[in-house]
Formats: sequence, C-alpha cells, structure tokens
Amino acid sequence: MFTSGVYPVCEHEHPEDWNAYVGDWLRTHELKGNLVILTEGPSSRHPEANNRMEIIDLRGETKEDAK
Repeated sequence: MFTSGVYPVCEHEHPEDWNAYVGDWLRTHELKGNLVILTEGPSSRHPEANNRMEIIDLRGETKEDAK
C-alpha cells in the first residue's frame, strides 16, 4: 500500500515513448523522483493489449534530459 507520493494519471492516448512522457510529466508538475510505476491496459490504438505494470527507472537520464 502506498501512503504518499502516488499521483494517478489517466492518459487516454498512449504516448509512443513512456519514459519521455513520464519524465516530462514529472518536470511539468515540479515533482522530484526517479521511479515511476506505470499501469497500462487496452487503448483505442492497441485494443488487444493486456493489462500490465512496469517500473520506469529514470535514473539513467542525463543532466540535459532532466532539465
């Protein structure tokens, strides 16, 4: 169970690059952190997709990417 630091975001159109999307989202919302838990299921673009969970590790970003 998470008690803090959880920000649910529903993105109806799945981005091509989730790593870039979540990195941009964190910066836009002025949140610090380098690990994101992504849950994803079927979409209009991928209706056959299974539900899944992925941990996105942003620690590999360069300083230029993190701006």
